[in-house]
Amino acid sequence: MAMWAEVDGSFTNRQGKVQRLRAALAPAGQSRPGWEIADQLGRALGATRRYANAKQVFSEACEKVTLMSGADWGNPEIPVQLRFANSRG
Repeated sequence: MAMWAEVDGSFTNRQGKVQRLRAALAPAGQSRPGWEIADQLGRALGATRRYANAKQVFSEACEKVTLMSGADWGNPEIPVQLRFANSRG
């Protein structure tokens, strides 16, 4: 399963706030995001609902989970390279 820095998605923090997570790295090897693994397992068990990406899972959760009601996926962000004093980046 892909690690948190390798996936797009969201999580709910200890204060109950839904926060967006953006992938910083490509998943290593054959690892996949958890939503994709759960989708494949669901299909193997006969589920008819299929997801193409994390945003679809997020949208359905916003519809069905009260805590996520009104949460927004947000806009795509342009990658930014940070440079620090005396760095060669």
